[in-house]
Amino acid sequence: MGEEIWLKSYILEQNSQKLHTTTSNLYVSIFDQEGNLKDQKLFQVTNGMGIGNIKIDSTFTEEIYFLKASTNWMKNFHEDISYIQKIEIVSNRKKRSIKNFSQDKFYEFKLFPEGGHLLAETINNLGILIKDKSNNGIAINKGVVKNKKGDIIKEFKTNRFGLGDINLLVNENEIYSFEATLENGIVISQETSIPNKQGITMRVVNSNPDNLFIKVRTNKKSTISLSSKTYTIFIHNTREYQKHEFTFNKKDTVYSLIINKNRLAKGVNTITVFNESFKPVLERIIYNHKEELYSDISIHKISSSIDSLVFQIKNISDQKLYLSSSFLPSQTKAYNSTNSIYNSFLFAPYIKGNIQNIDYYLKNINHKKLRDLDLLLLTQGWSKYSWNNIFNHPPNTNYQFENGITIKGKLNKPLKKDEQLLIFSDENDIIEMITPVEGNFKLSNTFIKENSLIKFGISKKGTNIKKVSPSLQFSKRTSFEKLPQNFNHSTKPINELNYEIKNLKSTFRETEILDEVVVKKKRDIDEASFKKITIPVRKMTDLDLNSDKNVFEFLRKKYVVVNTSQGYSIRSTRATETRSGVVNLFLNNRLVEPQFLWMFNDISLKSIKAIYFGETLGLNPVEQIHIFTLTSDEHRGRNNKLKESKIKKGFSKTKEYYSPEFYTYSGDTFRHFGSVFWIPDISIAPNSIETFKIPTKLQNDIKMHLEGVSESGGLISKKIVLN
Repeated sequence: MGEEIWLKSYILEQNSQKLHTTTSNLYVSIFDQEGNLKDQKLFQVTNGMGIGNIKIDSTFTEEIYFLKASTNWMKNFHEDISYIQKIEIVSNRKKRSIKNFSQDKFYEFKLFPEGGHLLAETINNLGILIKDKSNNGIAINKGVVKNKKGDIIKEFKTNRFGLGDINLLVNENEIYSFEATLENGIVISQETSIPNKQGITMRVVNSNPDNLFIKVRTNKKSTISLSSKTYTIFIHNTREYQKHEFTFNKKDTVYSLIINKNRLAKGVNTITVFNESFKPVLERIIYNHKEELYSDISIHKISSSIDSLVFQIKNISDQKLYLSSSFLPSQTKAYNSTNSIYNSFLFAPYIKGNIQNIDYYLKNINHKKLRDLDLLLLTQGWSKYSWNNIFNHPPNTNYQFENGITIKGKLNKPLKKDEQLLIFSDENDIIEMITPVEGNFKLSNTFIKENSLIKFGISKKGTNIKKVSPSLQFSKRTSFEKLPQNFNHSTKPINELNYEIKNLKSTFRETEILDEVVVKKKRDIDEASFKKITIPVRKMTDLDLNSDKNVFEFLRKKYVVVNTSQGYSIRSTRATETRSGVVNLFLNNRLVEPQFLWMFNDISLKSIKAIYFGETLGLNPVEQIHIFTLTSDEHRGRNNKLKESKIKKGFSKTKEYYSPEFYTYSGDTFRHFGSVFWIPDISIAPNSIETFKIPTKLQNDIKMHLEGVSESGGLISKKIVLN
C-alpha cells in the first residue's frame, strides 16, 4: 500500500483520429471486482492529453480492481467506448487453493461461421479458436472434422495463437464435430450448429495487398425466394462508408465483389450485408493496413553508470510527437496490459473484446501477420455496434460536452453602484473583478482543483475590501459511472504468476508518508531580471494604479486596440520599418493570446501590483507589457479582508512522479513488481532528438515501454530493453 496508479491519457477525435483539443474533463473511476464504485477523480485534459494519479491507500483491501476512464459526452452512445483496465494489487493476494478439475474444462474451443451462421448445401468458412485456462492460444498441427457417422472428412490446424479457419461443404441437417488432440494427449471437441436451410453466407479474402475479395454464396433452395431481390454490401467504420448493391437471379449461387483497398478507410472496417428490407443478415470485421496509421521513433542509449542511464529519442518523422514512457526491471511480471494504444484506438472502438499479442500483428508487418490478424478478426464475430440501436435508437444529446467547471454565485444583497466583487484563487489562477447583476455572478469554464480555496471580497472606491460569503453552485464535478453489464467481473487474476509473495510489506522501507507540501515563491519582478530580456524598462507601481478603471481602459489610453476576427490586437503608435507595431501582453509571466484580451475588461487596476513596459532585444524589437496581479497576501497587506471558501470537489491536482522505496533493488520483489521510473510528458519536434536521464535503481537491464501519438494521429508503441 502507499503506491499510486500513475496514468497518462490520450483522447483522439474519432473522425479525424487526431488529438481531441477541445476535451477537458476526464472522469477516472475505480471499481471493485463486484462492480461497485470505489473512488473517482476528475482529471484535466489539455490538447487531448492528461496526466494524473490515484493513491492506493489502506482502504484498497481487495485483490482485483477495475479502472474506467470516460467523458460525459460518451454517455450519449449505447455502446460503451470508455477505457477499462483491470488492476491487480499483489500485496492483497490470498493463498489460492488448488482444486481438482477435469483437465478438458481448462480449454476454450469455439467455432465462428463467417458472417454469423452456417448455410446448408454450400461451402462455408469457419473460424477456429482454441485457448487454455490462461487465455493463451494453443497450436494444433492436425485436428480432424467428423460427420455424424464418425467419418473423418477434413483436417484443420491452428497457429500459435490458437487461430485457424476451414472451408467446409455443409450438408443439410448435418452436425459436424471438430476434434483436436493436445500435446498432453487430451482430446477436446466442439460441434457445429444446425445449418440454415435457406439464406446466404459470406467469404472474405483479405490476403491480397491491393484488393479485397468478397463472395456471397447461396444454395439452390434459396435461388427462387431470393430472385430479383436486391441486397446491399455496406463497408464502413465510424467515419466513412461505401455501399455496393447486387441483385439475385434464379441461376447463380455465387456473387463476387472486388474492391481496391485504397478506396477503403484505413484500419478496421466492418462489412455488413443487408437484405432487401435493409435488415443486417451477415457481418464480418476486417483490417485495412496503411502505414499512415503509425509513426515511429528510434531510441539509443548514450551512457550509463551505477545509478543512472542516459538515452536519446529521435523523431524520424515530420510530425511533432507526444509520448509517455514507463521504465521497469527487465524481469517484470507486473506489466501485461492488453490495452495498448494500438488496441485502444485501432480496435477497441469496433470490436467487443481485447486483442492479445497486438505487437506481433502490427510490428514489422508482413503477409503472414496480416493473415493471422484476419483470422483473429474472423473469431471476433459481429462488431460492437448494434444495428437495432443505429436504426431505431440513434444517440441523443442527453449529456453535454463539458469544458471545465462553471461556478454560479449569488450575494445576499445586490452591490451598490460603486462596488465590485473581487474573486481570487492563487491555486486556481483566478483573479476577477466583476459587477454582479442583481447579486448574481458566474465564472465559466474554470479548472478549480479539489481541496483548493477561492476567496471573495467587495471592493469599494476609497475603502478597504470587505469580506463577503456568496452562496455557490457548481456544474457537474462527478459522474455516475458503472462497468458495462457484459464486462468480466471475474476474480481470476490478471496473470498466473509462478511466484509466491512472502510478506511483501516488509520489503518496503519503514517510512512515514508526509502530507504534500506546496512551496510558493514570490513573483520575481525586479527590474534587473527584466533588463535581461527587455530594454528599456519602465515600471508603474501600485502608487500609480489607484484608479477605478479596468486594465482594458488603461491599455486603450496608451495603445491602439483593434478588434479583429481573432480577438483584440494591441498596436504601438511607434511602428517603423524596424518596429512591427505589434505589442505582446503578458499576465503573471504568461503570454495572453488575442482571443483572451477581453478578460482585462473585468480586471480592475486596483488588483494590479505592477506593470512593466519594454521591448525585446534584437534588430526587430517587439514591444512588451508585463502585468502582475496582487497575491491574496498582498491584498491582506493593504488591510483587505477576503472570505475563503474551500472547494472539496474539483479537478485532481497533478503530482510529480515518485517510485516507492525498497530495502533492496536486487530482490525478486522489486525485479518482478517494482517500477524504475516514469516520464509522462514527452514532446519531440519533427526530425529532432531529445536526451533523457533516468535512475537505474541498480538494474543492469531496464525494459522501456513507450507509447504516444503524432500531431497527425499516427500511433506509436515501442518496447526496448536498455542495458
